[in-house]
Amino acid sequence: MPRRPPRVLAAASAVLLAGVVGLWVRSYWVSDAVLFVRETGRITGGLSGDGSLCYLSTAADMEPGWHRLANPIDRRRGLARYFAERGGWWGFGFGYEHQAGGLGSVSIPLWLVAGLAGHPLAWVVGARRRPPPGHCQSCGYDLTANVSGRCPECGAAAEAAPVAAAERRA
Repeated sequence: MPRRPPRVLAAASAVLLAGVVGLWVRSYWVSDAVLFVRETGRITGGLSGDGSLCYLSTAADMEPGWHRLANPIDRRRGLARYFAERGGWWGFGFGYEHQAGGLGSVSIPLWLVAGLAGHPLAWVVGARRRPPPGHCQSCGYDLTANVSGRCPECGAAAEAAPVAAAERRA
């Protein structure tokens, strides 16, 4: 008998899903970036925009430390042009560009992140809808002591009931 997933997983999945969907919708109007600049001038961070989430690793002349940028990408140009200008490719929310020295950017669509975030929630909801063993698979009626082979509630064929422990000992 498979274990039922914990409700904490479902709750965390629901919260994460709501956050990702909110970011996904917001990313079509506003782009955001959270960046960390090292002493060497190398930038590492994340950017959301045009329905995608990007990981950036590039070089720039900014002060070292954490930075939060609002609208770092021109909304009229978008991420597709951002990647194209740097010799990379971008399509359906996926993107990639490579620079010398191991620097570059990778982009994944937020619809994919939302699907992955919502998967545990769908698993929990699906597990709750299945009737437990010994119940009718169509309507959920308890078939304990039913010998007819049919559900008296809906008429569906009943699965063979597991042999009771008392009958095995006899």
